[in-house]
Amino acid sequence: MFDIQKKTDGSIVLKGRLDAAQAPRIQEFVAAATGDTIVDFSELEYISSAGLGQMVALHQKLARSGSTLTLTGMTQQVRYVFHLARLDTVLKIE
Repeated sequence: MFDIQKKTDGSIVLKGRLDAAQAPRIQEFVAAATGDTIVDFSELEYISSAGLGQMVALHQKLARSGSTLTLTGMTQQVRYVFHLARLDTVLKIE
């Protein structure tokens, strides 16, 4: 199961498992994102390469418009996936 929710402070919370089956939902989110964006990973259990690719696409889209992407609240397991893909050197992870 996967869900995307917007918090009252404007940040986005990802919940559950972000895998290739969820690609259409995350692609819609990426397409609609504008301005500085914070994505909260604290409730995300798993992310696949498809999810990583969408975070890179979101980062690139926002950077082209002068905005930033900040990823927060990652569990150790999810952070490790970003580290293995060396995305922790490209993306802003808090």
